[in-house]
Amino acid sequence: MFEEIIRTRLTECRVKAGYSQQKLADLTGLDDSLIAKIELGLRKPDVNTIGLLAEFYDVSIDWLFGLK
Repeated sequence: MFEEIIRTRLTECRVKAGYSQQKLADLTGLDDSLIAKIELGLRKPDVNTIGLLAEFYDVSIDWLFGLK
């Protein structure tokens, strides 16, 4: 359940910000293939990645998990 919510919300944040996966990778230092795998549901983001992206998008971790 939470995996789908996180995946969807991270994708929504990226699209809303107008970034390609490559641009997001460039701005955050994450690998673009990692971003693609997370958004496709092929890989679960680790806590460091969740924290980094929550801070980058200025959203709460609670929101990313669908708790608010």
